[in-house]
Amino acid sequence: MIAFAALIHWGWELDPKPDLGRVEIGGGISLPTYVSGPLSHAWWAMVVLLAVAASLYACLVFSYLYLWLVSPQVWPQSLPSPAWPGVAAGALLLSSAIAGWCNRRLSTDRSIVPLWLAIPFLVAAFVANLVSLPTPPAQNSYGAIIHAFAVLDGFFVACATVLAVFALARERAGRLDRVRRVTFDNARLFWHYTVAQTLAGLAVVHGFPRLVA
Repeated sequence: MIAFAALIHWGWELDPKPDLGRVEIGGGISLPTYVSGPLSHAWWAMVVLLAVAASLYACLVFSYLYLWLVSPQVWPQSLPSPAWPGVAAGALLLSSAIAGWCNRRLSTDRSIVPLWLAIPFLVAAFVANLVSLPTPPAQNSYGAIIHAFAVLDGFFVACATVLAVFALARERAGRLDRVRRVTFDNARLFWHYTVAQTLAGLAVVHGFPRLVA
């Protein structure tokens, strides 16, 4: 907890206020003193982080398919109702739509306060996904691997929530606006990735068995 608080404190002092505009560096060339989006180092750092996360998730998908190939007998004979996975998918898409809406609002000097609405949808999607799992984790390898998907997705949901609350707090403190937006941009990237990853997990765990049945 102390380490987490220290990270929050450290991150709070990052992304200083841009107050110099463009500066001349000689030869008639001027450069901006603040950038966001793909021109920002922070944006690319988040992209690299998500690429690493995607490779980790791909390993989990490979493990799932490997277990299905070598131990098909542990897969349930009757699949659960797709209702809960459907609810989870709907909540995920809605949360991502709200994050995209907040991005458009920030681009026009409006508040990202509606991002608060996206958080319960993301958490609800995780809960619905967890409820939908048909086999306890200790019963067999199938139960273990599908709960591994849920646990990893839950970790990303928790991280996305922290990043969203952090961005909201910075806006409340006057440290985030249309120009000074790197914190929100990174939180938005992570949010959309979390939604995409969780949807992929739903497709693998609930869609794949139906596809090959």
